[in-house]
Amino acid sequence: PAPPPAPAAKRQRKTVEASDAAPAGGDAAFWCAFDDNVVAKSELQLMNLRPKGLGHEVVTLWARSTKDADAKTAKAALGDVFGDAAGYWLPPPPPRGPPD
Repeated sequence: PAPPPAPAAKRQRKTVEASDAAPAGGDAAFWCAFDDNVVAKSELQLMNLRPKGLGHEVVTLWARSTKDADAKTAKAALGDVFGDAAGYWLPPPPPRGPPD
């Protein structure tokens, strides 16, 4: 009998690098960290990224736009997630309304 077919090769996971294309001039862009690479990404670029298909252990999105903070400030703010301690970062819950 013939040997079974070889398993399909796994797809190589995409990594985001600092040298990747920058957002277009008029697009709103936000600071993001992919492992230790802090880059600016537009909303469209972020929508096209699929975290499950990325080859990164840590993906962090910062709500401040590139107009509000420069790269040095973003790296300092996003740098604290690169420590040795593992965990999840959750935003605080929204305030509750008055009781019914």
